[in-house]
Amino acid sequence: MRRRQALGLLLIFLFLLGGRQIRHRLLVGPDGVWRDPLWLDSLLPAVADATAEEAPPPAGPFAVNTVGIDTLCYLPGIGPKLAARIVVAREQGGPFLDLVDLQRVKGIGPKLAAKLAPHLLFDTQLHSAAADTSGEAMGPTSPES
Repeated sequence: MRRRQALGLLLIFLFLLGGRQIRHRLLVGPDGVWRDPLWLDSLLPAVADATAEEAPPPAGPFAVNTVGIDTLCYLPGIGPKLAARIVVAREQGGPFLDLVDLQRVKGIGPKLAAKLAPHLLFDTQLHSAAADTSGEAMGPTSPES
Protein backbone atom coordinates (compact mmCIF):
# COMPACT_ATOMS: atom_id res chain seq x y z
CA MET A 1 0.00 0.00 0.00
CA ARG A 2 1.33 3.39 -0.82
CA ARG A 3 1.94 6.01 1.75
CA ARG A 4 -0.69 8.37 0.27
CA GLN A 5 -3.37 5.65 0.43
CA ALA A 6 -2.44 4.85 4.02
CA LEU A 7 -2.72 8.52 4.99
CA GLY A 8 -6.12 8.72 3.23
CA LEU A 9 -7.43 5.69 5.14
CA LEU A 10 -6.05 7.08 8.41
CA LEU A 11 -7.77 10.41 7.73
CA ILE A 12 -11.10 8.67 7.02
CA PHE A 13 -10.74 6.63 10.22
CA LEU A 14 -10.05 9.81 12.24
CA PHE A 15 -13.10 11.55 10.75
CA LEU A 16 -15.30 8.60 11.64
CA LEU A 17 -13.91 8.41 15.15
CA GLY A 18 -14.28 12.17 15.60
CA GLY A 19 -17.87 12.01 14.33
CA ARG A 20 -18.70 9.26 16.80
CA GLN A 21 -17.24 11.34 19.65
CA ILE A 22 -19.21 14.44 18.62
CA ARG A 23 -22.41 12.42 18.26
CA HIS A 24 -21.83 10.80 21.65
CA ARG A 25 -21.28 14.18 23.33
CA LEU A 26 -24.43 15.60 21.72
CA LEU A 27 -26.74 12.65 22.35
CA VAL A 28 -25.58 11.51 25.77
CA GLY A 29 -26.36 13.90 28.61
CA PRO A 30 -24.05 14.77 31.48
CA ASP A 31 -25.67 12.04 33.58
CA GLY A 32 -24.75 9.36 31.00
CA VAL A 33 -28.34 8.82 29.82
CA TRP A 34 -29.34 9.14 26.17
CA ARG A 35 -31.06 12.44 25.51
CA ASP A 36 -34.40 12.90 23.78
CA PRO A 37 -33.72 13.01 20.01
CA LEU A 38 -35.41 16.42 19.80
CA TRP A 39 -33.58 18.03 22.73
CA LEU A 40 -31.97 20.63 20.45
CA ASP A 41 -35.44 22.00 19.68
CA SER A 42 -35.67 23.21 23.27
CA LEU A 43 -32.63 25.43 22.69
CA LEU A 44 -34.21 27.22 19.72
CA PRO A 45 -36.60 30.15 20.17
CA ALA A 46 -40.25 29.33 19.69
CA VAL A 47 -41.56 30.11 16.24
CA ALA A 48 -45.19 31.13 15.83
CA ASP A 49 -47.26 28.86 13.64
CA ALA A 50 -47.55 30.56 10.25
CA THR A 51 -50.94 29.04 9.48
CA ALA A 52 -52.44 30.50 12.65
CA GLU A 53 -51.72 34.05 11.46
CA GLU A 54 -53.38 33.66 8.06
CA ALA A 55 -56.73 35.28 7.66
CA PRO A 56 -59.55 33.13 6.31
CA PRO A 57 -60.29 33.60 2.62
CA PRO A 58 -62.96 36.17 1.83
CA ALA A 59 -66.44 34.87 1.18
CA GLY A 60 -68.01 35.38 -2.24
CA PRO A 61 -69.69 36.20 -4.43
CA PHE A 62 -67.32 38.90 -5.63
CA ALA A 63 -68.04 41.93 -7.80
CA VAL A 64 -65.79 41.09 -10.74
CA ASN A 65 -65.55 44.72 -11.83
CA THR A 66 -64.25 46.03 -8.51
CA VAL A 67 -62.11 43.36 -6.82
CA GLY A 68 -58.35 43.15 -7.20
CA ILE A 69 -55.98 40.41 -8.25
CA ASP A 70 -55.57 39.03 -4.72
CA THR A 71 -59.30 38.48 -4.30
CA LEU A 72 -59.72 37.01 -7.78
CA CYS A 73 -57.13 34.35 -6.90
CA TYR A 74 -59.61 32.87 -4.40
CA LEU A 75 -61.95 31.90 -7.24
CA PRO A 76 -61.83 28.29 -8.43
CA GLY A 77 -59.62 27.86 -11.48
CA ILE A 78 -58.13 31.37 -11.24
CA GLY A 79 -54.46 31.80 -10.52
CA PRO A 80 -52.39 34.97 -10.25
CA LYS A 81 -51.70 35.21 -13.99
CA LEU A 82 -55.32 34.78 -15.03
CA ALA A 83 -56.44 37.19 -12.31
CA ALA A 84 -54.01 39.78 -13.69
CA ARG A 85 -55.42 39.22 -17.19
CA ILE A 86 -58.94 39.78 -15.86
CA VAL A 87 -57.93 43.09 -14.28
CA VAL A 88 -56.09 44.23 -17.42
CA ALA A 89 -59.07 43.32 -19.64
CA ARG A 90 -61.38 45.18 -17.26
CA GLU A 91 -59.19 48.29 -17.38
CA GLN A 92 -58.74 48.22 -21.16
CA GLY A 93 -62.16 47.03 -22.34
CA GLY A 94 -64.43 48.37 -19.64
CA PRO A 95 -66.50 46.54 -17.05
CA PHE A 96 -67.78 43.02 -17.58
CA LEU A 97 -71.53 42.92 -18.06
CA ASP A 98 -72.10 39.15 -17.89
CA LEU A 99 -70.38 35.76 -18.14
CA VAL A 100 -70.20 35.94 -21.94
CA ASP A 101 -68.42 39.28 -21.65
CA LEU A 102 -65.95 37.73 -19.18
CA GLN A 103 -64.95 35.22 -21.85
CA ARG A 104 -63.09 37.97 -23.73
CA VAL A 105 -60.25 37.29 -21.27
CA LYS A 106 -57.74 34.85 -22.73
CA GLY A 107 -57.94 31.62 -20.75
CA ILE A 108 -61.60 31.88 -19.78
CA GLY A 109 -63.88 29.75 -21.88
CA PRO A 110 -67.48 28.59 -21.45
CA LYS A 111 -66.57 25.83 -18.98
CA LEU A 112 -64.55 28.06 -16.66
CA ALA A 113 -67.15 30.83 -16.95
CA ALA A 114 -69.87 28.39 -15.90
CA LYS A 115 -67.69 27.29 -12.98
CA LEU A 116 -67.21 30.93 -11.92
CA ALA A 117 -70.89 31.92 -12.30
CA PRO A 118 -71.98 31.32 -8.68
CA HIS A 119 -68.94 33.19 -7.36
CA LEU A 120 -69.25 36.42 -9.38
CA LEU A 121 -71.48 39.46 -9.42
CA PHE A 122 -71.68 41.76 -12.44
CA ASP A 123 -72.67 45.45 -12.58
CA THR A 124 -76.21 44.63 -13.71
CA GLN A 125 -76.69 42.38 -10.69
CA LEU A 126 -75.26 45.02 -8.37
CA HIS A 127 -77.58 47.73 -9.73
CA SER A 128 -80.64 45.50 -9.46
CA ALA A 129 -79.68 44.51 -5.90
CA ALA A 130 -79.25 48.20 -5.00
CA ALA A 131 -82.64 49.02 -6.54
CA ASP A 132 -84.27 46.23 -4.54
CA THR A 133 -82.87 47.52 -1.27
CA SER A 134 -83.68 51.16 -2.06
CA GLY A 135 -87.27 50.22 -2.90
CA GLU A 136 -87.61 48.44 0.42
CA ALA A 137 -86.26 51.48 2.28
CA MET A 138 -88.94 53.74 0.76
CA GLY A 139 -91.74 51.33 1.57
CA PRO A 140 -94.14 49.45 -0.65
CA THR A 141 -95.44 51.29 -3.66
CA SER A 142 -98.99 51.05 -4.82
CA PRO A 143 -99.97 50.81 -8.47
CA GLU A 144 -102.29 53.81 -8.03
CA SER A 145 -99.48 56.28 -7.43
